[in-house]
Amino acid sequence: MRQPQPSPASTRCEGGNAHCRWAGIRDFCRQPFPPQNPNPQRCLRTPRCHWPAAPMRQWEGIEITFLSDERVQIHIGKTHETRNYAEFGFQDNKSKNPNRAWETLRRLAELRGIIRDGTQACLPWPKLEKRVQEIRRVFRKHFSISADPLPFIKGTGFHARFKISCGPSFRS
Repeated sequence: MRQPQPSPASTRCEGGNAHCRWAGIRDFCRQPFPPQNPNPQRCLRTPRCHWPAAPMRQWEGIEITFLSDERVQIHIGKTHETRNYAEFGFQDNKSKNPNRAWETLRRLAELRGIIRDGTQACLPWPKLEKRVQEIRRVFRKHFSISADPLPFIKGTGFHARFKISCGPSFRS
């Protein structure tokens, strides 16, 4: 049986954050918000929820580094967290393995944020477009930023507005 979802008013702090969605720790946050938030730029629901408020963030301020095939490190300003594909929202519900959008994101990291055509991503163009749509959906939900994180630029291809790369540990 499906549990009722909290009302939108109860899921936002005074800074307008969609509470803990980008930190991926909604299940740990059961207590109500404090009545007065002394710093509306930070969510106070739990000490682990430390991403800056969404209105202050832009895609250009986010850096994602692949540590391995299954883990990434996310930097936003001075804060950073390590997530695996499931915590980030790229898990295939049937097999519990990384989905194809995760593979495309990893390929995007290997190409330093630009996919010029489907051959670079080892996918036919329609499949690449579908995977990019999935990446956009997950990123918008995870980071609570409505702008397009992966726009198509004519003559260039899909160009990440955030920084993405593979770390030294990924190559070893």
